[in-house]
Amino acid sequence: MAGTPIANSSTKCLPEGMPSIMGAIYPIEIMQDAKRLVVLAEFLSQTRRVHIGEKMPPADDTEPSYNGYSVARWDGDTLVIETSRVRPDVLFFNVPHSINMKITERLRRSSPTLLENKVMIEDPDYLSRPYSFTFQYKKTDYKIGEFVCENNQTKVDAEGKASLQLQPDTK
Repeated sequence: MAGTPIANSSTKCLPEGMPSIMGAIYPIEIMQDAKRLVVLAEFLSQTRRVHIGEKMPPADDTEPSYNGYSVARWDGDTLVIETSRVRPDVLFFNVPHSINMKITERLRRSSPTLLENKVMIEDPDYLSRPYSFTFQYKKTDYKIGEFVCENNQTKVDAEGKASLQLQPDTK
């Protein structure tokens, strides 16, 4: 049916996960100190944590999660972030991946108001070669608000298609 949206994490009121959270479809706020980088996402009030200066723990020591587990190191003026253990049910543009997916980000300031994030996804189980793209963020004075997903407005059918489910007037 024309105009019917395809269901995705957002329409199901689920976290976007990595790397979609970094696409900033909804606003994000990035905060950093010497030991961590924290990404706050407005959608579902999500939090992504990147541990600076730590080594990646063994896979058996980390549960798969929407944003995976992220560690980082400095390479000159670029923060190199490696993320693993993203849940296999987290999709990026509906492309599947395995638990072996690795995401490498190269985050650097490209001007006083712009932050560049070069992203590379590797997954030997699904990709024949790495897939790369770039996100760019502009510094603004926007203040992130609370976003509570009201899934009762969206009906998702067995085939994953979403449609607006209007609620009866309760007056």
